[in-house]
Amino acid sequence: MSIPVISLFLAAIFAIASKAPVIKAIKEQFGHYNNKSPREQMQQLAGWGARAQAAHQNMLESFPFFAAGVVVVLATGAVSVFANILCILYILSRIVYQYLYLANIDLARSGVWFVGYLCSLVLIILPLF
Repeated sequence: MSIPVISLFLAAIFAIASKAPVIKAIKEQFGHYNNKSPREQMQQLAGWGARAQAAHQNMLESFPFFAAGVVVVLATGAVSVFANILCILYILSRIVYQYLYLANIDLARSGVWFVGYLCSLVLIILPLF
């Protein structure tokens, strides 16, 4: 399996796994996870729980751009060492982003977000070069 495919799989897993801190925060704040109305609970989160929810939402928002970049690279045969590096860098940036969001380190978080977003954009246009 190629690095872009593996990274796409990992990003898809992380999109779901990034909700684990949200569930933990809900259980801490409300004592239980209300599966009948989880979004209502998520909207009421405060502090680190609210940041966990925002980080999870951002992962869901980021994933389509990365997936598009990987699909473009694979479909056009533009898989290269550079594409592999971009894919790995995207995954690493999303892990660090999640940590920084939970730790409330906003400026570094924004920088790491930009790195991940840039990786996705470059993957999309990589076949042009």
